[in-house]
Amino acid sequence: MDNKKINDEKATNKWYILIGGGIGLLGLIVSIFAFGKTGKCNNRLSRHREEIESLRQLLNERRFEPNVTGTKRTNYSASSSIPNNEISDLSRKIQHLENELSKIQKTTLVHGTPTPSTITPPIKPTRIGYFGTAISGENGTGYFKKVLESKDSDARFSAQIIDGSANFEPIASLSSIKSSDYMDLAVEFEGVSKNEATDMSVHYKGLAQQIGDKWIIVKKAVITLKK
Repeated sequence: MDNKKINDEKATNKWYILIGGGIGLLGLIVSIFAFGKTGKCNNRLSRHREEIESLRQLLNERRFEPNVTGTKRTNYSASSSIPNNEISDLSRKIQHLENELSKIQKTTLVHGTPTPSTITPPIKPTRIGYFGTAISGENGTGYFKKVLESKDSDARFSAQIIDGSANFEPIASLSSIKSSDYMDLAVEFEGVSKNEATDMSVHYKGLAQQIGDKWIIVKKAVITLKK
């Protein structure tokens, strides 16, 4: 009984292998056929487009051919009717081929062959952090010492961080911003003077780049002060 069960299992596994192999082979054949047919369609499209261009050039030449009196033709509808008909016929063929090519590409996509438009770049994760007081560095360039993971009492700026770059904006109160000299390292002011300001809004966020263990301020945030 045990031998019979083992033999039955082997036979079943062979069938699974044969069926799986047949499906894979069928998919490969379909893909090869689709690619071959796509190449043929593209070749026919190029040939028909070249024929249309040749016919158009011929039509233009006929329009300006001199007649027996040495003047330009003023009525060329009869001589141009044949090329125009051929152009229309070729245009219909091109439209048919383009429709066929579109169907082939859709069929190829269904069978698992990716097209360039289906491949999307990975989205880099964004994390939220905070910066404390801006510090003066070389040549007066400001920088932040580190990223704070939570909005604690030391946080002065909120930041959206993506792969070593951070867009930041101040979250300190207006009175703190007006009285703190360190803000000038990370913020530019526009609008009314600090003494007149009773309100503010963020016009542009600043930008900091991580270099080593520092976050160098490469673009200051712009704050509009209002009465």
